[in-house]
Amino acid sequence: MALFLVCFLIQAVGSPARKSQKVQLKTENGWSLSADFTPPKKDASTFILLHGLGAGKGEWQNFRSAAHEKGYGTFALDLRGHGESTQGPQGKREYPSFSEVDWNNVAQDVDAALGFLKKKGIPERKVVLMGASIGANIAIHAAVIHPKIEKVILLSPGRDYQGVVTEGVLAQYGSRPLLVAASVADSYAFSSAKTLFDQAQHFHIPVAFVQASQGHGVRLFEGDEGTEILKQVLHWCQRH
Repeated sequence: MALFLVCFLIQAVGSPARKSQKVQLKTENGWSLSADFTPPKKDASTFILLHGLGAGKGEWQNFRSAAHEKGYGTFALDLRGHGESTQGPQGKREYPSFSEVDWNNVAQDVDAALGFLKKKGIPERKVVLMGASIGANIAIHAAVIHPKIEKVILLSPGRDYQGVVTEGVLAQYGSRPLLVAASVADSYAFSSAKTLFDQAQHFHIPVAFVQASQGHGVRLFEGDEGTEILKQVLHWCQRH
């Protein structure tokens, strides 16, 4: 019994639990952002997760659990105007009041997330940027601003969500791996995703396309098919 206890204690000390941390950030232009951060295992990458319109960081819960099992870290934030991130530079403000300019400025939230991760010893080259719906459009813009980000995953991107457009953005993306996913039932996102896939091939970007039968954004991961798609996404991350 004593030997068992010693072995257990050694294992516990050598493999500390990776606990999720509540994080508060401040953007350069004065937005207060709320996020949940779980650090990666040694040498693993960390996902920055950008949710869809009207959603919040909680929609990534299932994906985060699966990513943590593979050793990845995750940083899920409430984008400005959503969830617990409604305190702007002029007081409380929520996303329904946003203009197209406001929406295009949301990419600055990624700047704050990257700054936090850098302080934790996680460089941009160990960051996977992943967005769902309008979060996907924001992600591809942020990836262009930050060319050292390792790779990008877009779930149900659109040609134009709230004035955040994807047309022509990939010309400045570089040669980093890119994964695009959408469902056939989601016709607008599916055609938009196929257009991005074709553009990526034109610019010689190493790109993968994951096709689902139904779902939008993180709902691509729901059900039996969604479970398999989630596995495909994580497997792709491990290979690229």
